Amino acid sequence: MPPRLRPLLPRLVMGLTVAASLLGATELTLRVAYGPPSPPVLLVAEGFASGRPFTVSRGMVTVEYQKGDAIDPFPLQPTPGVPRVLVFGGSSVHGGSHLDYREEFPGLVETLLGAQDRPIEVLNLAQPGRDSNSTRPVLAEALAFQPALVVFYMGHNDLGNTIMQARYPGVRGALEARITVLMQRSKIHEMLAAGLHSELLTAQQMAEPWAMPPLTEAQRVMAAGLFERNLVWMTEQIHAVGGEAILVTPISDMTLKPRVGATEADQAALKNPHRYDLATLDAALQAEPDRPDLLWIRGSQRMDARDPRGCDDLRRASDLDPRPLHASEAMADALRAAAAESGARLVDLRAEVLQKHCIPPKEWFLDEVHLSREGHEQVAAILAPAVAEVLAGR
Repeated sequence: MPPRLRPLLPRLVMGLTVAASLLGATELTLRVAYGPPSPPVLLVAEGFASGRPFTVSRGMVTVEYQKGDAIDPFPLQPTPGVPRVLVFGGSSVHGGSHLDYREEFPGLVETLLGAQDRPIEVLNLAQPGRDSNSTRPVLAEALAFQPALVVFYMGHNDLGNTIMQARYPGVRGALEARITVLMQRSKIHEMLAAGLHSELLTAQQMAEPWAMPPLTEAQRVMAAGLFERNLVWMTEQIHAVGGEAILVTPISDMTLKPRVGATEADQAALKNPHRYDLATLDAALQAEPDRPDLLWIRGSQRMDARDPRGCDDLRRASDLDPRPLHASEAMADALRAAAAESGARLVDLRAEVLQKHCIPPKEWFLDEVHLSREGHEQVAAILAPAVAEVLAGR
């Protein structure tokens, strides 16, 4: 450093320290006043973890990759007579609902069965952003914990990470993605972004703040195929050590607008949905039957009019969304095929909920995929009997 600049160094350090303290105090104040920021929905979990996923000390296991939101350390060996269940998935299983892990559906399954004199131990090993690709190496290590049963609730991130990897390729892209994710963890960033959208962002950025590229049909097929193969492989590994597996088709909130915006027509339609009447929508969809924006608008209007056909429109709009943050019917089909091929138990949560409720109730979600407290309770109530049945049949 040039001698003339050395006297400025203490001032610079002091200024940076004060700025960091002010930012920290502002972040804390906003979190106290408005709650924590929404979790990043597109977080590529693999590539950011370092070291081993688990560490063992004095017979207790710590989940390293869950970091500050980790479940409590657990014994390396399960308690005799108490079957151990592992649950894998992304933020819709752990971390995305701002609940204690005992209040997420894996913990609730343990509580429900314990109340029925069926004591089990359920370990929630999910992590925001984790998909089937990044779960494979974790599962390989977790099998040393002697699970009687492993449950997979995933599919959202296998689609989302397909987009993320296309948006952020290579080492430089991975660094850019990491910075983006860190910013999304800040309440200051979340509130500034919300306040500036209407003034500074372009129309495309307003429609899609992350500027994600649309998901092509080839990418959808690739993601579904790889998802199915990963599930089959993991189920085979579980069976090889004498365990059982349950594959659960995940659910999403279909009432939210699809994240389109690739064309001006899409943006205009979603910006002014009430200017379309049903006759206009019917005519437009006859000409372009695969427009998710128009399907969502018609579906919403039909639902308001208690027309059951609105459910079909909303489901189709969700499946055709080119920037999905949810699991589609195609991903559910891949999961069903994996269960049939591997011999895993299938809990078709998606089909059961759609049959009973037409579309998943909005009250079950905080956003596209993260479950509310009620949502976790509902999923637990459906999953618990299947878990009990599989364990009873061992």
